[in-house]
Amino acid sequence: MREWIAIILVSLLFGTIVSILISWLIAVYQPAGFNSPRYEDRRVNNLEWMLPVPDSWPVSEEGVIRTQISPGMHFLSQAVNIYDSLPNSHYFLNRLSHGWPYAALSRYEATSSITSSPPEIHEGLLSSQRHKQGIVIRPPFTNGELRVLPVVPTDGFLRNVFFWGLVSLVSLSGFNLLRRQYRIRNAHCICCGYTLAGLETCPECGTSAKPRRMQA
Repeated sequence: MREWIAIILVSLLFGTIVSILISWLIAVYQPAGFNSPRYEDRRVNNLEWMLPVPDSWPVSEEGVIRTQISPGMHFLSQAVNIYDSLPNSHYFLNRLSHGWPYAALSRYEATSSITSSPPEIHEGLLSSQRHKQGIVIRPPFTNGELRVLPVVPTDGFLRNVFFWGLVSLVSLSGFNLLRRQYRIRNAHCICCGYTLAGLETCPECGTSAKPRRMQA
């Protein structure tokens, strides 16, 4: 029983680590479909921002919600263009989610044409008035460009954890079964692998050898 509990816990830990790493790898080395022109725009009369925005931003204005999905990436953008009060003024609030088979981690980015100061980008944990959330790194094979690793879990995070955890559970269970059968056939202790030829009890761990021999 303890062995199965350990296998399940290891599988969930494996699923969590793999889900995070895959999301980060996709965010850094974006797939070819990331810049795909396939997207869907939906106009709304009263746009409600998905995150708190500065007081200077328009609220409940007519806007556009753009959704773009490509392998390993889900892009959601909210945009408001105000041409009457100020020409060529626009506000964008973007959410980029990465992961496979589901988008597991996301980051947000808010930009405005009214912003006078240049965007602030620093290596490390980033939290600025532009609402960028993530870990900024300079990975190899990107020509020195900075990349932002998503850190905000989405609804798909747990799905990915269970998916990759199940993959790990099946793999570990299969390996454990094959190892068990190998030790039984070769008269080894089923727990520690010590040779039990002519022995009734394993001198290493104290496991009885009789049940294993009967199964063989």
